Amino acid sequence: MKKMMVLFTGLILLFLIKPTIMCAGLYERVSYMPDKPMPGSEITITYKNAGSEFAKAKDIKVFVYEYGIKLNSTNEYFLQKKTGTWQTKFKIADTTKGIILQFAAGDKKDNNDKKGYIIQLYDKNGNFIREQKPDWLI
Repeated sequence: MKKMMVLFTGLILLFLIKPTIMCAGLYERVSYMPDKPMPGSEITITYKNAGSEFAKAKDIKVFVYEYGIKLNSTNEYFLQKKTGTWQTKFKIADTTKGIILQFAAGDKKDNNDKKGYIIQLYDKNGNFIREQKPDWLI
């Protein structure tokens, strides 16, 4: 019974903190602004290539997969080189519920070990938009 209670408590904590971890941009190489992006807003992506296989890349692009229940759109943006990082901006569609990023330089890809870099979105009140598993990921 005690093990079951510990497991249940752990699952509850995971459920409560998962949105915070996912939305805080806690990836080693990728960050984004604003911290709480909303559908229809502009987002800035920063990619840190130092120490990666992209360290000597001349060009880096990002594939942006915007989804609701279905894959809404896939767009490709070239990042601009800044001091020690690469950046780009794009506008999120009003119907988007979440975003998955994948970076590429030449024939090399950085897709976070096939998990993608996930950006969760927020509503106008600053509340996390609960993710729904897109059917194209199943």
